[in-house]
Formats: sequence, structure tokens, C-alpha cells
Amino acid sequence: MWADIEEGILYILSNAHFLIMQGGAIIGAVCALMMVNQEHRGFRRHRVNPGVVLGIAAFFMAYLVWASGNDNPSLHLRTGLAFLAGVLGGALGGATYTGLMLLAMRMFSGDVAVLPITLDMAIVAATGVGVRHWLRSRSTRQLRWSGIVVALSVQLLAGLLTPLIVSLSGLIDSRTAHGVIALRIAAAPITLLLLLGIFGLMKWEGDRREQRLRKYRMSLIDPFTGFPNRVALRKHLKKLARNPDDSHRSHTLVLIEVSNLGDLIVVHGQPWADAFWRWIESLIRRESSGAFLRIQRPRLFVLSDAFLAVVLHDISVAEAQRTNLLPLLSAKLDRWLRAEHAIEGGPFPRLQYGVAELQGSGRGQVDEALRNLNLALRSAEEKIGYFMPSLPDRVVRDSWLRQRLAWWIREQELPPIQYQPKVDLGTGRIVGAEALLRMHDEGGEPIRPGQVLRMAVQQQLMAEFEWCTLRAAVQDLLHLQALGRIVPFSVNISAASLETGGFAPRLVRLLETAGVAPDRLVLELTEQQALPDRKEVRVNMQLLYRSGIRLSLDDFGTGYSALALLAQYPFSEVKINRSMVARLAQPRMRVAISLALESAQRYRAELVAEGIETRQEAETLVNLGVRHGQGFLYGRAMPLSALMHLKVAQDEAFNTSRSAEHDGAKATEIERLLELVR
Repeated sequence: MWADIEEGILYILSNAHFLIMQGGAIIGAVCALMMVNQEHRGFRRHRVNPGVVLGIAAFFMAYLVWASGNDNPSLHLRTGLAFLAGVLGGALGGATYTGLMLLAMRMFSGDVAVLPITLDMAIVAATGVGVRHWLRSRSTRQLRWSGIVVALSVQLLAGLLTPLIVSLSGLIDSRTAHGVIALRIAAAPITLLLLLGIFGLMKWEGDRREQRLRKYRMSLIDPFTGFPNRVALRKHLKKLARNPDDSHRSHTLVLIEVSNLGDLIVVHGQPWADAFWRWIESLIRRESSGAFLRIQRPRLFVLSDAFLAVVLHDISVAEAQRTNLLPLLSAKLDRWLRAEHAIEGGPFPRLQYGVAELQGSGRGQVDEALRNLNLALRSAEEKIGYFMPSLPDRVVRDSWLRQRLAWWIREQELPPIQYQPKVDLGTGRIVGAEALLRMHDEGGEPIRPGQVLRMAVQQQLMAEFEWCTLRAAVQDLLHLQALGRIVPFSVNISAASLETGGFAPRLVRLLETAGVAPDRLVLELTEQQALPDRKEVRVNMQLLYRSGIRLSLDDFGTGYSALALLAQYPFSEVKINRSMVARLAQPRMRVAISLALESAQRYRAELVAEGIETRQEAETLVNLGVRHGQGFLYGRAMPLSALMHLKVAQDEAFNTSRSAEHDGAKATEIERLLELVR
């Protein structure tokens, strides 16, 4: 036996260069396989079996050895490679390698004992398959050095025992078995070194792949809350959209926004904001474990500090609306936050909801559903906004509106302004007019002024837009002045303009350049936004007053600190709106209007009523002491030319010294004009 081993060592040493060459080629083939697998993100996704690669590499190595004139030194590496093929390629890999190796031996080694060699390599390959299952991994991600040592030990033991097993079957005699064992013992250092190198490479690649997988998993998690993030949301929705079984099923997407998050962070700090979504998640998880939301299996995804997405499975938006699901969820969240996480001395979280639907399959469905979800939230006029098919058209209109705003500001173009007459309630004569925006979209459909104002606020262009309307009004005042007509114009401005440094001097210069008297312009301060107590505001208000530009307080009694503003700044006019005028039949409202009139008179301001639609309303206001007003009764907003025509007709009717019959005809003409513009 020892003589056989010694003879085997000498044989191996004489052919060591061939064995090393083959080992290097095999390692190169494994490295190429690793590169291919890396492109396909691991063995689980590629179509090339490692056993096939090892078999092909061994086949060509056998050919090269045969072509060099050597008999068959590859015999001593084949068992190690068969074991490796079984470990990496499973039963298919081991069988493929064995078949290719037998083919090479038949082609390049002449008459060989096929059956003993087949049984020998099959046993070794099967041992590799067993080790593969023990490692519980098709790839080498779970390989550790301890596992590699065990695998190499099993390979060595299998290589030494298989000749004995083959000899016991009677296919070879014991001397031949001892000779094979001796050769394998002699080749063991090279075989083990080869396998160790290959396993080491595979472990290195597996560790790298594990790190990439760990980073990928971390990319799906929000680091502050530990919840899945927006990347995980898209991945989950794509999985739902790719599932052919879901082609007829719908899923409801809910986007929750904390609209006052900035105020909450200022009061309670960032850690409170980080914990907020965990509180919400605990409630939704508790509700989904009971009857409520159990069927929908909600999954939560944190998109940012202010946004949380919830996927409700197997329920359409229509069904969610029919069952009142979202209002119930909103009410539960609000009650739970007040009961469990009451906020003392600070703002309460204001939650806004956008709702859209993921329906059908296909990659484009995911992008469309997410876009619809954001549209639903951004377009919500109430607490819960549902996606409507008209919303994309609104987006197109908003885009066009943004372009128009930018064009007016950039190109100094004047926006389309019309004027609603302000009249003396006793005589009906025009004493002024309010400039109002009246514009249409590309299709000729009217656009509500509120939409334009909302867009200007969103784009932070409110002050610039208001300056455009002031320029348009001043130009029309100049036109009236050239015709010898005096009609003061009122123009709405907000806190955005008064907060702008140099606003008042700029407006005074505009009037001086145009040659328009300052008292022809009235600035109406809308009370929909609080007027901050800042130096720029005070300076602008004082300069406007000293220059002769009159100030009006719009929507008196419905906004922010009306009496305080009336006491602080020299307003010459205050206005009450339609909401008060419409309820003149109520005694308490008449008392409220009387109090507003008294407050205005105490500060030497005039009270003007807006939204007058009936003669009875006008008579009641006159009886209360209100002198001036405006509304549909006296005319809707009209072009400047129509206002001039109406003004001329009134002046001629009320200033003429002609006969009463002529006056009656003129009065009839005025009534006809009023009917046309109403």
C-alpha cells in the first residue's frame, strides 16, 4: 500500500504541471461563472448550472492534456470536481459533469472501464449533493469557513472510500482500488488546494452578495421609524400589478399627510415627529387584528416625515366610499390621538387624506396610481380627497394657469380685469367700482378667481400678481381720466404685498408717472390671511395713507382681528360680505351689521355692503344707515367700456335739466343697461 502511495506521488509530481494548468483553468471558469452570476444577482436567478460549467471546463482540459501527448492525468482531479459540481449544481450539476467527463475519457483516453468510473464519480457527486443540502443554499451566501472545512473533509473521505465501494461491487479488484486510493492520497494536496481556492472565491463572492442584499434591504426601510419606505411601496405595488391573478382585483391606496407638521416640530421637537407614525401604525395594526380593516390587510409605508401611505388590499375606492371606510378610519385616528397622545399646550395634528385606486395589471398602472394618489391629496377641498377622472384635466389647467401667471409677471402683460360697480344705495348712482379678475382658459371656459389666487399662493407669486392687477387698474383709471370721468377703483391686495419692502413708494411712483390722483385708488385688504405686525407693513400702510391712497378693510367681521386692524391702521372704508347681507332677515344679523356700522363710524370709516341681490336687501341696509353697496342687483363685473357706458348714461340722467318726460326716458334706459350687465 505504501509502495503504491509512493509510486502515486512520483506519478503526480511528474505530471504536476498538467494538474496545475487544469486547476488554474478550472478556477478561471469558476471566476467567469461568478461574474455571470453577479450580473444576474445570484445563482437563484441565472440559467447556467455550475455543474455544466465545470463539466465543460474539465472536458476541454482533458482534450488539451490528450493533445499534449499525456495519457490521462485528469483522472486525479475529476473526483474533486465531481464533488464541487454536486455542491454547486445539485443533482443536475453532478450528473452533467459526470456525463461530460465520461465523454471526454471515451474520446481522449481510448478503452476505459466506463461502469466503475461512472459509479465512482456518481457516488462522489451524490456526496456533494448531500453536502449542498446540508449547507441549505444553492449559492454560497451561507458558506462559512467551518462549513468549508467540513465540505473538504467529506470530499476527501468520499474520494478515499468510493474505490472500496466500487471494489465491493465487483467492478474492480482490490489491488486496483488500492492503486486508485494511493493516487488520490498523492493528489489530495493539489485537489484540496484547488477546492479550497474555489470555495474561498465562492465565499468571498457570497459575502459581497450578502452585503449588497443587506444594503438593498436597508434601502427599503425608513431609518427613523423602521417602516417600509417609498422604494418598498413601489416594489409592493409592482408585485401586485405583475400578479395575473390580480388583473380583476382592485386595491385602495391612501396617502396621509400631517399638514401642520412644521408647527408640531417647533412645539414638540423632531423626536416627537419620528414617533408619530409609529403611534399611527400601532393603531392601524390593532384595528386590522379586529373586525375593522381585517379583510383589507393594510400595509404601511413611510414616505417622509409628513407622509404615510397605506395599501388596503382587495377593496375598490367605490366600495370604500360605500362602506364609509375612510371617514371611519379618520375619526378613529383623531379620537385615538386625543385619548392616547393628548397634546398639551400645542397644535393638534391635522391629517389630510388622498385616496386612489390600483386596478388591473401592468407596470404603467403603478405610476398612474401613485400620480392619482398625489392628485387626490393635493386637490382635496375637504379632509378626505378621492381621485376623480377630472383631476388630470385640472392639472393641465393648473399648468396653463402657472404659465399665464409667469407670463403676466415676466412680460409685464396686464391680466384681464373687469369692474363691478359700487353705488349709492339711495340713488343708485355709481360712486366707484371694484376691479375683479375675469379670465378664461384655452377652451373658453371661465376660471374662478379663487383658482388663480390659490395658484399664486402656491407659486409664491401673490405680491407680483397683485402688482399686475394694480398696473391694469391704474391704466384704466388713466383712460377714464382722459375721458373726463371720475370713478375710483378698488383693487384687492393681501398681506403679501404689504409685507414687501418698498411696495408703497413703488405704487406712489406708478400713480405719479401715470398722472392719476392717489384718491382715485382704493386698496382693499382681504382678511383671509392675517396681517403680521412687521415694520415693513407699518411703513407701507403709513406711506399709503400720507400719499392719499385710500385703504379699505374687506370682509369685515369674518377674518382675523378686524377691530384690532381698524384701530391700528387708518382705514377709510370697511366692507361686509354676502354671508352677512344674505341673513338680513334675522334680527341678530341686523344687530351685528348695526354694530359693524357703529364701529366703522367711530374710526371715521364708511361701511360698504357687498353681495346685494334684491331690492329688499338694499332697502333694509338703507334703513340701517348703510349708504353704499354693490352686488348683482346693480350689476355684475363688466368690461371697462360697459362701465363707462353705464356711468355716462347715469350722469346724463341725473345731471340733466331737461323735462321730467326726458328724465323718465333716461331712467328707463339706465334700467335697461342694468339688466344687460346683471
